[in-house]
Amino acid sequence: MEVRNFFFILLSYFVLLLPLCYSAKPSLDSKVALLNQASSQNLGVVELDSNLYDEFVAKPRNYSMAILLTALDPQINCIPCKEFDPEFRLVARSWLEAGNEPSRLYFGVLDFKNGREVYAKLGLNNAPTLFYFSPTTGPYAKDVSEPYKYEFNRHGFSAEQFASYLSGILGIQVPVKRPLNYFGIFITTILILGAIASLKLMYPMMESVIRSKNTWAAISLVVILMMISGHMWNHIRGPPYVYYHNSQL
Repeated sequence: MEVRNFFFILLSYFVLLLPLCYSAKPSLDSKVALLNQASSQNLGVVELDSNLYDEFVAKPRNYSMAILLTALDPQINCIPCKEFDPEFRLVARSWLEAGNEPSRLYFGVLDFKNGREVYAKLGLNNAPTLFYFSPTTGPYAKDVSEPYKYEFNRHGFSAEQFASYLSGILGIQVPVKRPLNYFGIFITTILILGAIASLKLMYPMMESVIRSKNTWAAISLVVILMMISGHMWNHIRGPPYVYYHNSQL
Protein backbone atom coordinates (compact mmCIF):
# COMPACT_ATOMS: atom_id res chain seq x y z
CA MET A 1 0.00 0.00 0.00
CA GLU A 2 2.83 2.39 0.88
CA VAL A 3 4.57 1.71 -2.45
CA ARG A 4 1.32 2.35 -4.30
CA ASN A 5 0.86 5.67 -2.45
CA PHE A 6 4.44 6.65 -3.24
CA PHE A 7 3.98 6.05 -6.97
CA PHE A 8 0.65 7.88 -6.88
CA ILE A 9 2.26 10.94 -5.26
CA LEU A 10 5.18 10.80 -7.71
CA LEU A 11 2.81 10.61 -10.68
CA SER A 12 0.80 13.55 -9.32
CA TYR A 13 3.94 15.70 -9.07
CA PHE A 14 4.90 14.74 -12.61
CA VAL A 15 1.48 15.70 -13.96
CA LEU A 16 1.59 19.04 -12.15
CA LEU A 17 5.14 19.92 -13.17
CA LEU A 18 4.83 18.92 -16.82
CA PRO A 19 2.66 21.91 -17.85
CA LEU A 20 4.92 24.25 -15.90
CA CYS A 21 7.96 23.02 -17.77
CA TYR A 22 6.32 23.56 -21.13
CA SER A 23 4.99 26.98 -20.18
CA ALA A 24 8.33 28.14 -18.78
CA LYS A 25 10.12 27.67 -22.08
CA PRO A 26 7.99 27.83 -25.23
CA SER A 27 8.89 25.39 -27.95
CA LEU A 28 10.33 26.57 -31.23
CA ASP A 29 7.19 25.53 -33.10
CA SER A 30 4.99 27.53 -30.75
CA LYS A 31 7.16 30.63 -31.22
CA VAL A 32 6.98 30.33 -35.00
CA ALA A 33 3.22 29.83 -34.87
CA LEU A 34 2.82 32.91 -32.68
CA LEU A 35 5.04 34.97 -34.97
CA ASN A 36 3.09 33.88 -38.04
CA GLN A 37 -0.21 34.79 -36.42
CA ALA A 38 0.95 38.16 -35.09
CA SER A 39 2.62 39.26 -38.35
CA SER A 40 -0.34 38.24 -40.53
CA GLN A 41 -2.76 40.18 -38.34
CA ASN A 42 -0.69 43.39 -38.28
CA LEU A 43 0.54 43.86 -41.87
CA GLY A 44 3.78 41.98 -41.29
CA VAL A 45 4.79 43.66 -38.01
CA VAL A 46 4.91 41.90 -34.63
CA GLU A 47 4.24 44.32 -31.76
CA LEU A 48 6.49 43.41 -28.84
CA ASP A 49 6.84 44.02 -25.14
CA SER A 50 9.78 43.11 -22.90
CA ASN A 51 8.62 39.51 -22.37
CA LEU A 52 7.93 38.84 -26.04
CA TYR A 53 11.26 40.39 -27.01
CA ASP A 54 13.15 38.05 -24.68
CA GLU A 55 11.08 35.09 -25.87
CA PHE A 56 11.58 35.64 -29.60
CA VAL A 57 15.30 36.47 -29.51
CA ALA A 58 16.08 33.55 -27.23
CA LYS A 59 17.95 30.64 -28.78
CA PRO A 60 17.27 28.40 -30.58
CA ARG A 61 15.87 30.34 -33.55
CA ASN A 62 15.15 28.84 -36.96
CA TYR A 63 14.05 32.25 -38.24
CA SER A 64 15.54 35.68 -38.86
CA MET A 65 14.07 38.71 -37.12
CA ALA A 66 14.59 42.44 -37.56
CA ILE A 67 13.56 44.29 -34.41
CA LEU A 68 13.12 48.05 -34.26
CA LEU A 69 13.49 49.60 -30.82
CA THR A 70 11.77 52.94 -31.06
CA ALA A 71 10.09 55.68 -29.00
CA LEU A 72 6.93 57.04 -30.57
CA ASP A 73 5.46 58.66 -27.46
CA PRO A 74 4.60 62.30 -28.29
CA GLN A 75 6.16 63.38 -24.99
CA ILE A 76 9.53 61.98 -26.08
CA ASN A 77 9.23 63.64 -29.51
CA CYS A 78 11.76 61.40 -31.28
CA ILE A 79 11.84 62.83 -34.81
CA PRO A 80 14.04 60.04 -36.32
CA CYS A 81 11.68 57.45 -34.77
CA LYS A 82 8.67 59.04 -36.46
CA GLU A 83 10.59 59.28 -39.74
CA PHE A 84 11.73 55.65 -39.87
CA ASP A 85 8.66 53.91 -38.42
CA PRO A 86 6.52 54.08 -41.63
CA GLU A 87 9.53 53.05 -43.74
CA PHE A 88 10.14 50.00 -41.53
CA ARG A 89 6.47 49.02 -41.68
CA LEU A 90 6.47 49.47 -45.46
CA VAL A 91 9.29 46.92 -45.83
CA ALA A 92 7.47 44.53 -43.48
CA ARG A 93 4.21 44.83 -45.42
CA SER A 94 6.00 44.44 -48.78
CA TRP A 95 7.72 41.28 -47.53
CA LEU A 96 4.41 39.84 -46.32
CA GLU A 97 2.56 40.66 -49.54
CA ALA A 98 5.37 39.25 -51.72
CA GLY A 99 4.49 35.74 -50.54
CA ASN A 100 7.93 34.88 -49.22
CA GLU A 101 8.52 32.06 -46.77
CA PRO A 102 7.06 33.43 -43.50
CA SER A 103 9.71 32.01 -41.19
CA ARG A 104 12.54 33.37 -43.36
CA LEU A 105 12.21 36.84 -41.85
CA TYR A 106 10.01 38.52 -39.26
CA PHE A 107 9.72 42.18 -38.35
CA GLY A 108 9.19 43.29 -34.75
CA VAL A 109 8.68 46.68 -33.10
CA LEU A 110 9.40 47.37 -29.44
CA ASP A 111 8.32 50.81 -28.23
CA PHE A 112 10.08 52.34 -25.25
CA LYS A 113 6.89 52.49 -23.19
CA ASN A 114 6.44 48.72 -23.60
CA GLY A 115 10.10 47.73 -23.26
CA ARG A 116 11.77 49.81 -20.58
CA GLU A 117 13.36 46.68 -19.15
CA VAL A 118 14.95 45.80 -22.50
CA TYR A 119 16.28 49.33 -22.97
CA ALA A 120 17.80 49.20 -19.49
CA LYS A 121 19.26 45.70 -20.02
CA LEU A 122 20.87 46.71 -23.33
CA GLY A 123 22.05 50.06 -21.96
CA LEU A 124 20.31 52.00 -24.72
CA ASN A 125 19.87 55.71 -24.30
CA ASN A 126 18.93 56.66 -27.84
CA ALA A 127 16.40 55.67 -30.47
CA PRO A 128 15.71 54.34 -33.00
CA THR A 129 17.90 51.26 -32.74
CA LEU A 130 17.51 48.28 -35.06
CA PHE A 131 18.88 44.78 -34.53
CA TYR A 132 18.89 41.88 -36.97
CA PHE A 133 18.91 38.42 -35.35
CA SER A 134 20.13 35.57 -37.54
CA PRO A 135 18.78 32.02 -37.19
CA THR A 136 20.81 29.76 -34.95
CA THR A 137 19.43 26.48 -36.29
CA GLY A 138 18.01 25.21 -39.54
CA PRO A 139 19.17 25.57 -43.16
CA TYR A 140 19.84 29.31 -42.86
CA ALA A 141 21.68 29.21 -39.52
CA LYS A 142 24.71 31.43 -39.04
CA ASP A 143 27.46 31.14 -36.47
CA VAL A 144 26.94 34.66 -35.11
CA SER A 145 26.88 35.27 -31.37
CA GLU A 146 25.65 38.88 -31.46
CA PRO A 147 22.90 40.47 -33.58
CA TYR A 148 23.73 42.84 -36.42
CA LYS A 149 23.12 46.50 -35.63
CA TYR A 150 21.74 48.67 -38.42
CA GLU A 151 23.72 51.92 -38.74
CA PHE A 152 21.32 54.68 -39.72
CA ASN A 153 24.07 57.23 -40.42
CA ARG A 154 25.65 54.84 -42.90
CA HIS A 155 22.67 53.12 -44.53
CA GLY A 156 19.92 55.75 -44.26
CA PHE A 157 16.30 55.98 -43.20
CA SER A 158 14.45 55.08 -46.40
CA ALA A 159 12.66 51.79 -46.95
CA GLU A 160 14.73 51.09 -50.06
CA GLN A 161 18.00 51.48 -48.15
CA PHE A 162 16.79 49.26 -45.32
CA ALA A 163 15.56 46.62 -47.77
CA SER A 164 18.90 46.68 -49.58
CA TYR A 165 20.68 46.09 -46.26
CA LEU A 166 18.46 43.09 -45.50
CA SER A 167 18.94 41.72 -49.02
CA GLY A 168 22.69 41.76 -48.53
CA ILE A 169 22.40 39.70 -45.34
CA LEU A 170 19.71 37.27 -46.47
CA GLY A 171 21.05 36.75 -49.97
CA ILE A 172 17.59 37.22 -51.49
CA GLN A 173 15.73 40.26 -52.74
CA VAL A 174 13.69 42.08 -50.09
CA PRO A 175 11.06 44.05 -52.05
CA VAL A 176 9.68 47.51 -51.40
CA LYS A 177 6.26 48.20 -52.87
CA ARG A 178 5.16 51.74 -52.20
CA PRO A 179 1.45 52.52 -52.55
CA LEU A 180 0.47 54.86 -55.35
CA ASN A 181 0.57 58.54 -54.42
CA TYR A 182 -2.70 59.61 -56.02
CA PHE A 183 -2.36 63.20 -54.81
CA GLY A 184 1.11 63.46 -56.36
CA ILE A 185 -0.15 61.98 -59.64
CA PHE A 186 -3.03 64.48 -59.67
CA ILE A 187 -0.71 67.46 -59.05
CA THR A 188 1.78 66.28 -61.69
CA THR A 189 -1.01 65.88 -64.25
CA ILE A 190 -2.31 69.39 -63.53
CA LEU A 191 1.20 70.87 -63.89
CA ILE A 192 1.81 69.08 -67.20
CA LEU A 193 -1.53 70.19 -68.63
CA GLY A 194 -0.85 73.74 -67.42
CA ALA A 195 2.58 73.75 -69.07
CA ILE A 196 1.12 72.49 -72.38
CA ALA A 197 -1.60 75.15 -72.29
CA SER A 198 0.96 77.89 -71.52
CA LEU A 199 3.19 76.79 -74.40
CA LYS A 200 0.25 76.81 -76.76
CA LEU A 201 -0.72 80.34 -75.72
CA MET A 202 2.85 81.65 -75.87
CA TYR A 203 3.87 79.95 -79.12
CA PRO A 204 2.54 82.70 -81.45
CA MET A 205 4.64 85.28 -79.55
CA MET A 206 7.76 83.09 -79.49
CA GLU A 207 7.47 81.68 -82.99
CA SER A 208 9.61 84.40 -84.52
CA VAL A 209 12.34 83.84 -81.93
CA ILE A 210 12.29 80.06 -82.41
CA ARG A 211 12.45 80.34 -86.20
CA SER A 212 15.20 82.96 -86.16
CA LYS A 213 18.58 81.88 -87.54
CA ASN A 214 20.33 84.14 -85.04
CA THR A 215 18.80 82.21 -82.13
CA TRP A 216 20.08 78.86 -83.35
CA ALA A 217 23.45 80.35 -84.30
CA ALA A 218 23.87 81.67 -80.74
CA ILE A 219 22.91 78.28 -79.24
CA SER A 220 25.34 76.47 -81.56
CA LEU A 221 28.13 78.89 -80.65
CA VAL A 222 27.61 78.34 -76.92
CA VAL A 223 27.66 74.56 -77.35
CA ILE A 224 30.83 74.67 -79.47
CA LEU A 225 32.63 76.88 -76.95
CA MET A 226 31.66 74.53 -74.13
CA MET A 227 32.99 71.51 -76.04
CA ILE A 228 36.36 73.04 -76.96
CA SER A 229 36.93 74.80 -73.64
CA GLY A 230 37.50 71.55 -71.75
CA HIS A 231 34.14 71.47 -70.01
CA MET A 232 33.16 68.11 -71.49
CA TRP A 233 36.58 66.60 -70.72
CA ASN A 234 36.27 67.68 -67.09
CA HIS A 235 32.72 66.33 -66.95
CA ILE A 236 33.77 62.92 -68.26
CA ARG A 237 37.11 62.47 -66.49
CA GLY A 238 36.20 64.26 -63.26
CA PRO A 239 39.72 65.55 -62.42
CA PRO A 240 40.33 67.19 -59.02
CA TYR A 241 40.24 70.96 -58.81
CA VAL A 242 43.69 70.99 -57.20
CA TYR A 243 46.39 68.33 -56.82
CA TYR A 244 49.83 67.95 -55.30
CA HIS A 245 52.97 67.47 -57.41
CA ASN A 246 56.37 67.14 -55.78
CA SER A 247 54.86 68.26 -52.45
CA GLN A 248 53.59 71.44 -54.07
CA LEU A 249 49.98 72.45 -54.59
